[in-house]
Amino acid sequence: MAKKCYFPECKNKILSIALDCPKCKNFYCAFHRLPEKHECKFLEEIKDDAKKDNTKNLMENKCVTKQIE
Repeated sequence: MAKKCYFPECKNKILSIALDCPKCKNFYCAFHRLPEKHECKFLEEIKDDAKKDNTKNLMENKCVTKQIE
């Protein structure tokens, strides 16, 4: 039996691959799989985590050599 997308207004059924949100743990169809699309209640937390990860990656990979004069 196919699962139904957890997004309230969605009528799609999840036919082959159930895509779950790592934060809210609900299953969504391919269209609503992204937190922005299913209006995830943890969206701000997800954005903050991504910003921290990006900042960390930028600092770790920052060029530290002298510029050519």
